[in-house]
Amino acid sequence: LMSRIRKEAAELYHQLGTTEDAQNSLDALLRQCHHDVTELAKQNGNTEGMGATLTMAWISHSRLFWAHIGDSRLYLIDDEGVRQLTQDDCRAWHQWQRGDITEYAYRNHPRRSVLSDVLGGSSHEPFPKTGSLPLKDTQRIMICSDGIMDGLWERTIREIVAEKNPVPEIMQNLSRKAIENDDKDDTTLIVAEISRI
Repeated sequence: LMSRIRKEAAELYHQLGTTEDAQNSLDALLRQCHHDVTELAKQNGNTEGMGATLTMAWISHSRLFWAHIGDSRLYLIDDEGVRQLTQDDCRAWHQWQRGDITEYAYRNHPRRSVLSDVLGGSSHEPFPKTGSLPLKDTQRIMICSDGIMDGLWERTIREIVAEKNPVPEIMQNLSRKAIENDDKDDTTLIVAEISRI
Protein backbone atom coordinates (compact mmCIF):
# COMPACT_ATOMS: atom_id res chain seq x y z
CA LEU A 1 0.00 0.00 0.00
CA MET A 2 2.77 2.46 0.92
CA SER A 3 4.63 1.78 -2.34
CA ARG A 4 1.42 2.57 -4.24
CA ILE A 5 1.00 5.84 -2.29
CA ARG A 6 4.59 6.84 -3.12
CA LYS A 7 4.11 5.97 -6.80
CA GLU A 8 0.82 7.89 -7.09
CA ALA A 9 2.25 10.86 -5.19
CA ALA A 10 5.24 10.99 -7.56
CA GLU A 11 2.94 10.88 -10.59
CA LEU A 12 0.77 13.66 -9.16
CA TYR A 13 3.83 15.78 -8.43
CA HIS A 14 4.81 15.79 -12.09
CA GLN A 15 1.25 16.60 -13.23
CA LEU A 16 0.56 19.53 -10.93
CA GLY A 17 0.53 23.07 -12.18
CA THR A 18 -1.55 25.07 -9.71
CA THR A 19 -2.04 25.18 -5.96
CA GLU A 20 -5.68 24.15 -6.41
CA ASP A 21 -4.45 20.99 -8.13
CA ALA A 22 -2.25 20.17 -5.12
CA GLN A 23 -5.08 20.40 -2.60
CA ASN A 24 -7.50 18.38 -4.74
CA SER A 25 -4.85 15.77 -5.53
CA LEU A 26 -3.99 15.20 -1.87
CA ASP A 27 -7.67 14.82 -1.06
CA ALA A 28 -8.09 12.32 -3.93
CA LEU A 29 -4.99 10.39 -2.90
CA LEU A 30 -6.22 10.08 0.69
CA ARG A 31 -9.62 8.85 -0.51
CA GLN A 32 -7.89 6.28 -2.74
CA CYS A 33 -5.87 5.12 0.27
CA HIS A 34 -9.12 4.69 2.20
CA HIS A 35 -10.48 2.48 -0.58
CA ASP A 36 -7.24 0.45 -0.71
CA VAL A 37 -7.12 -0.12 3.07
CA THR A 38 -10.79 -1.16 3.07
CA GLU A 39 -10.24 -3.65 0.23
CA LEU A 40 -7.05 -4.99 1.81
CA ALA A 41 -8.85 -5.59 5.11
CA LYS A 42 -11.62 -7.55 3.36
CA GLN A 43 -9.10 -10.06 1.99
CA ASN A 44 -8.23 -11.46 5.40
CA GLY A 45 -10.60 -12.28 8.24
CA ASN A 46 -7.98 -11.20 10.78
CA THR A 47 -7.83 -7.68 9.37
CA GLU A 48 -11.52 -7.07 8.71
CA GLY A 49 -12.47 -3.64 10.05
CA MET A 50 -8.80 -2.62 10.12
CA GLY A 51 -8.24 1.13 10.12
CA ALA A 52 -5.27 3.45 9.79
CA THR A 53 -4.39 7.10 10.15
CA LEU A 54 -2.56 9.19 7.58
CA THR A 55 -1.12 12.68 7.44
CA MET A 56 0.42 13.79 4.13
CA ALA A 57 2.35 16.98 3.47
CA TRP A 58 3.37 18.41 0.11
CA ILE A 59 5.52 21.46 -0.56
CA SER A 60 4.97 23.23 -3.87
CA HIS A 61 5.28 26.83 -5.05
CA SER A 62 6.51 27.97 -1.59
CA ARG A 63 3.39 26.57 0.09
CA LEU A 64 2.75 23.66 2.40
CA PHE A 65 -0.32 21.58 1.55
CA TRP A 66 -1.66 18.79 3.71
CA ALA A 67 -4.38 16.18 3.94
CA HIS A 68 -5.13 14.38 7.17
CA ILE A 69 -7.33 11.73 8.76
CA GLY A 70 -7.03 10.10 12.19
CA ASP A 71 -4.68 11.08 15.01
CA SER A 72 -1.23 11.37 13.48
CA ARG A 73 -0.15 15.01 13.52
CA LEU A 74 1.45 17.78 11.46
CA TYR A 75 3.23 20.64 13.23
CA LEU A 76 4.75 23.90 11.96
CA ILE A 77 7.77 25.15 13.92
CA ASP A 78 9.17 28.67 13.55
CA ASP A 79 10.13 31.79 15.53
CA GLU A 80 6.47 32.28 16.45
CA GLY A 81 6.36 28.90 18.21
CA VAL A 82 5.05 25.42 17.56
CA ARG A 83 1.61 25.05 15.97
CA GLN A 84 -0.33 21.86 15.42
CA LEU A 85 -1.84 22.23 11.93
CA THR A 86 -4.00 19.10 12.07
CA GLN A 87 -6.79 18.17 14.45
CA ASP A 88 -7.06 14.70 15.94
CA ASP A 89 -10.25 12.93 14.85
CA CYS A 90 -11.11 12.15 18.46
CA ARG A 91 -13.80 13.61 20.69
CA ALA A 92 -11.51 13.56 23.75
CA TRP A 93 -8.89 15.63 21.88
CA HIS A 94 -11.50 18.29 21.04
CA GLN A 95 -12.59 18.38 24.69
CA TRP A 96 -8.98 18.99 25.71
CA GLN A 97 -8.45 21.71 23.08
CA ARG A 98 -11.62 23.53 24.20
CA GLY A 99 -10.39 23.43 27.79
CA ASP A 100 -13.19 21.12 28.96
CA ILE A 101 -10.63 18.63 30.30
CA THR A 102 -6.93 18.81 31.22
CA GLU A 103 -4.14 17.21 29.20
CA TYR A 104 -3.84 14.62 31.98
CA ALA A 105 -7.55 13.78 31.67
CA TYR A 106 -7.18 13.59 27.88
CA ARG A 107 -4.17 11.27 28.06
CA ASN A 108 -6.06 8.95 30.41
CA HIS A 109 -9.45 9.24 28.73
CA PRO A 110 -11.05 5.79 28.23
CA ARG A 111 -12.10 6.73 24.67
CA ARG A 112 -8.92 8.53 23.65
CA SER A 113 -8.11 5.91 21.01
CA VAL A 114 -11.64 5.90 19.57
CA LEU A 115 -11.37 7.84 16.32
CA SER A 116 -14.29 9.38 14.48
CA ASP A 117 -12.59 9.16 11.09
CA VAL A 118 -9.95 6.73 9.77
CA LEU A 119 -8.73 5.10 6.58
CA GLY A 120 -10.62 1.84 6.18
CA GLY A 121 -12.24 0.60 9.35
CA SER A 122 -15.76 0.61 7.90
CA SER A 123 -17.72 1.28 4.76
CA HIS A 124 -18.27 5.00 5.45
CA GLU A 125 -16.65 7.59 3.22
CA PRO A 126 -13.80 9.45 4.91
CA PHE A 127 -13.79 13.19 5.51
CA PRO A 128 -10.20 14.27 4.87
CA LYS A 129 -9.17 17.54 6.44
CA THR A 130 -7.00 19.61 4.13
CA GLY A 131 -5.20 22.90 4.40
CA SER A 132 -2.36 25.01 3.12
CA LEU A 133 -0.18 27.94 4.14
CA PRO A 134 2.82 29.85 2.79
CA LEU A 135 6.27 28.75 3.93
CA LYS A 136 9.39 30.74 4.80
CA ASP A 137 13.04 29.76 5.04
CA THR A 138 14.14 28.21 8.36
CA GLN A 139 10.65 26.99 9.25
CA ARG A 140 10.39 23.33 10.14
CA ILE A 141 7.56 20.87 9.70
CA MET A 142 7.04 17.71 11.69
CA ILE A 143 4.76 14.75 11.00
CA CYS A 144 4.46 12.17 13.76
CA SER A 145 2.43 9.13 14.71
CA ASP A 146 0.45 8.85 17.92
CA GLY A 147 3.31 6.81 19.42
CA ILE A 148 5.26 10.06 19.81
CA MET A 149 2.36 11.76 21.59
CA ASP A 150 1.68 8.73 23.80
CA GLY A 151 5.21 8.90 25.19
CA LEU A 152 5.54 12.67 25.54
CA TRP A 153 3.52 15.44 27.10
CA GLU A 154 2.60 18.26 24.72
CA ARG A 155 4.90 20.69 26.55
CA THR A 156 7.87 18.35 26.12
CA ILE A 157 7.20 17.94 22.40
CA ARG A 158 7.03 21.72 21.98
CA GLU A 159 10.22 22.29 23.99
CA ILE A 160 12.25 19.74 22.01
CA VAL A 161 11.11 20.82 18.54
CA ALA A 162 11.55 24.53 19.38
CA GLU A 163 15.25 24.01 20.13
CA LYS A 164 17.65 25.25 17.47
CA ASN A 165 19.38 21.87 17.31
CA PRO A 166 19.99 20.15 13.96
CA VAL A 167 17.01 18.19 12.64
CA PRO A 168 18.58 14.71 13.18
CA GLU A 169 19.23 15.56 16.84
CA ILE A 170 15.65 16.74 17.36
CA MET A 171 14.31 13.54 15.80
CA GLN A 172 16.60 11.40 17.94
CA ASN A 173 15.63 13.23 21.15
CA LEU A 174 11.90 12.95 20.44
CA SER A 175 12.04 9.27 19.48
CA ARG A 176 14.27 8.28 22.38
CA LYS A 177 12.19 10.05 25.02
CA ALA A 178 8.89 8.81 23.57
CA ILE A 179 10.11 5.19 23.59
CA GLU A 180 11.54 5.52 27.11
CA ASN A 181 8.19 6.75 28.42
CA ASP A 182 5.81 4.51 26.45
CA ASP A 183 6.94 1.91 23.92
CA LYS A 184 3.52 0.34 23.27
CA ASP A 185 2.90 2.03 19.89
CA ASP A 186 5.05 2.77 16.86
CA THR A 187 6.96 6.04 16.95
CA THR A 188 7.11 7.26 13.37
CA LEU A 189 8.54 10.74 12.95
CA ILE A 190 9.59 13.06 10.10
CA VAL A 191 11.11 16.51 10.65
CA ALA A 192 12.10 18.70 7.70
CA GLU A 193 13.69 22.14 7.63
CA ILE A 194 12.63 24.52 4.89
CA SER A 195 15.37 26.23 2.90
CA ARG A 196 15.62 28.05 -0.43
CA ILE A 197 11.95 28.99 -0.68
